[in-house]
Amino acid sequence: MFSSTSRSAPVSEMETSRVAHRALVCVVFSGQKRISGAEVETRVRRGDDVTLYSDCVWKSGLYPVWFRNCSEKDHPRVTILTKDLLLYTFPHYLFVFNNFTNVHNLLIKNVTESDQGVYYCAVRENVISKNNDDITITTEVYHYGNRSTRLSVLETEAELTGSDKRTTWGHDEVEVEVCYASLDIQNLKKKKKKKRRVQNSDFSTYSEVRTDRSSGDVSEF
Repeated sequence: MFSSTSRSAPVSEMETSRVAHRALVCVVFSGQKRISGAEVETRVRRGDDVTLYSDCVWKSGLYPVWFRNCSEKDHPRVTILTKDLLLYTFPHYLFVFNNFTNVHNLLIKNVTESDQGVYYCAVRENVISKNNDDITITTEVYHYGNRSTRLSVLETEAELTGSDKRTTWGHDEVEVEVCYASLDIQNLKKKKKKKRRVQNSDFSTYSEVRTDRSSGDVSEF
């Protein structure tokens, strides 16, 4: 009985090691796919709310996850799960589900410097399998997206001014388009007026005729 127990223990440890290695390979492969995607930079003012958009499509059996790599190298990666939000582990974080794209966007309220970092999403799949000893093993596999967002907080007055300039530049472009549209309308009005003038000149070629009923004479002016 003791010999049977001693033989099963190494097998269990070996199976656990093999499953852990398999899970690690899945995470690394998905991570390499994510790194090849585009990075979006979002800069906000301290105390603002911001929404980080996900490209990880959710379906039944999957669980949404967000990660944050902190700007400081000595800080570990932060994992944001649904249960963390329910337990208020991150009180100013919220998953916002988009019914049209089936993704869970991340809403961050009252942004501070502690929220700075690179954010990216994933969906977690629990893969259930059995080993040779008919033991059920659950492996967590993460499917990452191709988009990451670098969130930073504007601090200096120059950065705030620069941000305002970029916003104003966008308004200038809109105003130019509206200006061109108004010029086109004026030209159309001018063209219409010219046509009316031509018509008036055509009518002016006819002379006015008056008839004197008493004498029967006709005079032309």
